[in-house]
Amino acid sequence: MSEYPVPHHLKNIFSVTRFKGNALDGKIVCECGCENFRVLYFGSEYKSGHIGCLKYKNNFALNVTGICVSCGKRHLLFDLAKHGFDGFVNGEGVSVSDGKLKESSCCENGFNVEMLIETEDKENFAEDFTDDEKLSPEDYVDAFNWLVINLKCSECGKNFQGFVNIELS
Repeated sequence: MSEYPVPHHLKNIFSVTRFKGNALDGKIVCECGCENFRVLYFGSEYKSGHIGCLKYKNNFALNVTGICVSCGKRHLLFDLAKHGFDGFVNGEGVSVSDGKLKESSCCENGFNVEMLIETEDKENFAEDFTDDEKLSPEDYVDAFNWLVINLKCSECGKNFQGFVNIELS
């Protein structure tokens, strides 16, 4: 197990740049070593360039997927229905099919993707969920309660700070 509380779905691609308290900062790096990704998403689009939850099939959905521009491998970065406290613990949200995803664009070389993940406190999580047969104390890394995804164009350097900025508790 990593010394840092990285959510399981990001374990192989999240490179930690800072860890302080319950906040984990890092960048997404494909297993091939590439740091540039096409970014696909499903969510409500705002003029500011941010996305948020969008009503879908009588529930809410938010999905961000990165596709490595070098090897083409697809990485699910966040799905409201599966990740964070709301999805992982509470079973809220709904997943969307790949056909519903839109591509975020700027230039042709994709984006560098940085993430800030605020994790649930391990001890508090263990106290609250020790009686839940589906969860173990180690699952606290998947029950994160805040997520920020920042994008930076790999070509022109334009920043999309807070592309996703969502509380999940």
